[in-house]
Amino acid sequence: MTSLVVTKNVLRLLTVAGEYFLKSQVPSSLVVGNNPLPCSIPECPNCITPGSAFIMSKQKMQCTECVTHDGPLCERCVWTRIGPTAFLMTDDVLSMAEIPQGLHVPIHNPFFLELFF
Repeated sequence: MTSLVVTKNVLRLLTVAGEYFLKSQVPSSLVVGNNPLPCSIPECPNCITPGSAFIMSKQKMQCTECVTHDGPLCERCVWTRIGPTAFLMTDDVLSMAEIPQGLHVPIHNPFFLELFF
């Protein structure tokens, strides 16, 4: 088994580049009882659709400063990250609720201006 230790900043750069470290799993391996699985993305109101062909899950990543959380993603979150692959999971992707987005004021750091000007 090999491992790669990265910093949180490198992990963020990989995420911006489109690498989300998702893996597909059979739903029966994660479902406990008849309760629907909640999405592992914070503040996402959706659950995993019962009867999905497969479930996409975030992998647990260990960085030098932290450990990222793992868990299943709802079809809407998969659509947000990797697009049409979500339709292989279920047909109800676009009918799911979107994640509420908070309004964040951009931070203008004077340091960035000094880098370019």
